[in-house]
Amino acid sequence: QKRWLTEQKFSTLSSELAKFGSQLDSIRNNTVYSAERTSDKVDSFLEQLEARLTSSVVKKLAEVTSQYEVIQQNMTSSFQKMESRTAIMERSMTSSLEQMDQMVKSFKSQTTANLNDLNTKSSSALNTLSSLQTFKSDAIRQLSDLKTRSANAQSFRSDATSKISALESKTVNTLSALQSFKSDITSEISSLDSKTQYLGDGCNVKTVGYRYHVEHNAGTDLDNGQIARILFTKKFPHTILGLSYASNIRILNANTESRWYFMINGRECNRPASIDIKLHQSIYNDRRQPSVLKGFCETTSAGSIGKGQHAITVHVQETHFPSDAHSKWATTSTLEVQELCPPF
Repeated sequence: QKRWLTEQKFSTLSSELAKFGSQLDSIRNNTVYSAERTSDKVDSFLEQLEARLTSSVVKKLAEVTSQYEVIQQNMTSSFQKMESRTAIMERSMTSSLEQMDQMVKSFKSQTTANLNDLNTKSSSALNTLSSLQTFKSDAIRQLSDLKTRSANAQSFRSDATSKISALESKTVNTLSALQSFKSDITSEISSLDSKTQYLGDGCNVKTVGYRYHVEHNAGTDLDNGQIARILFTKKFPHTILGLSYASNIRILNANTESRWYFMINGRECNRPASIDIKLHQSIYNDRRQPSVLKGFCETTSAGSIGKGQHAITVHVQETHFPSDAHSKWATTSTLEVQELCPPF
C-alpha cells in the first residue's frame, strides 16, 4: 500500500510539472510575439506618418510653386502661416514620437521584467523538477529496498510456515503416540484392576475350577472331525485354561500323517500357542499308541476367553492322505479342563 501511495504522489507531481512547463512555454511565446508585434506596429506607424508628412509637404510646395505668381503678394503671410503650422506639426510629431518612445521603453521595460520574472520562475521550476527527480530516485531506491525486504519477509514466512507445519506434524505424531501409550497404560491398569478384583474374589490358589469327562471303549475311525467334547463354565474373565486329553491313537498306512488338537468354541488356541500333537508313519503299521494331548490357553483367534460357559472339543485332522486314523480304541479316554490363576 505504501508503494502504491508513493507512485500515485509521484505521478500527480509529474503531471502538474508538465502542465506548468506548458504554461511557461505559452507565456514565453506570447510575450515574444507581443513585443515583436508592438515593435512592428511602431515602425509601420512611423513609416506611414513619414509618408503622409512627405506627401503633404510636397503637395503644398507644388501648390505654392504653381500659384507663386498669383499669390506672391500673400507668400510671406502664407509662408509664415505654413511655417507656423509646420512648427506646430513638428512639435506635435515630436511629442507623439516622445510618447511613442516612452511607451516603447515602458513596454520593453515591462517585457524585460516579465522575462526576468519568467526566467526566475523557470529556474525555480527547474530546481523543483531537479528536487522531484531526486525524490523520484530516492522513492525508487526505497521501493526497491521495500521489495527486497518483502521478498526476504516472504522467504522468512515460508520457512516459518514449513517449520511450524513440521512442528505441528511432530506434535500430532507425539500426541498420537502419547494417546496410544495412554490407551495401553489404561488397558494395563484395567487388566491389573480386574486381576486384583478376581484375586480378591478368591483367585488366591492355583486351580480355580476343574471338570473332566471320561469315555470307555468309544473308539472312532474318523480321519477328520470331532472326537471328544465337554462344556466348562469359567468363574473369572482373566483366568487361563489348562487342557488335557489322554487316550490312544493310530494311523495305518505308510508315509501318512494325522494331527490331534484342541478347540475352544470352535477356534484353536493362539496364546501361548495351539495345543496339538502329530503322528507320522513311514511304513504300514497297525499299532495303537497311548498319547496325552496337553497345554494351556489364554486366548483364541476370537479374543479372550471370558467368564461363562465354553465348549471344549478335541479334533483329528488328516494332514497327509491316506492316513486311515483311529482314536480311543478299546480304552478309557479322559478329557480334563482346569481354570487356573495366571502367573504374575
